[in-house]
Amino acid sequence: MKLSQLKYFQVVCKHNNLTRAAEELHISQPGLTHLIQEMEQEFGLTLFLRRNKGLVLTEEGRKFLEEANLLLQQSDYFVSRMKFLGQSNQIIRVGLPPASATLFFPSIMHMLHRQSP
Repeated sequence: MKLSQLKYFQVVCKHNNLTRAAEELHISQPGLTHLIQEMEQEFGLTLFLRRNKGLVLTEEGRKFLEEANLLLQQSDYFVSRMKFLGQSNQIIRVGLPPASATLFFPSIMHMLHRQSP
């Protein structure tokens, strides 16, 4: 299973309809149906009940969604932290004329250091 599959699952849960979810995701409806069926087989769960008016999340599906939401939130946090770490080692060079440097630079530097130690 991939994180993208969990994101697709979230969208299906949002719409309770494979066709609308596929439209939002810009993928084919049969492909999305296959993806959901693969997840159900992989975990041995029934995630949805198929009804005439759409899909109904089962109790197993509701628990699966809760866990998927937690995992995806953690994944988003991880990505943002790693991007921040990747940017934190960048050097900033500031050029100021001598008169401005003595008047304004100390307070600007203090403010920048407080925001980004």
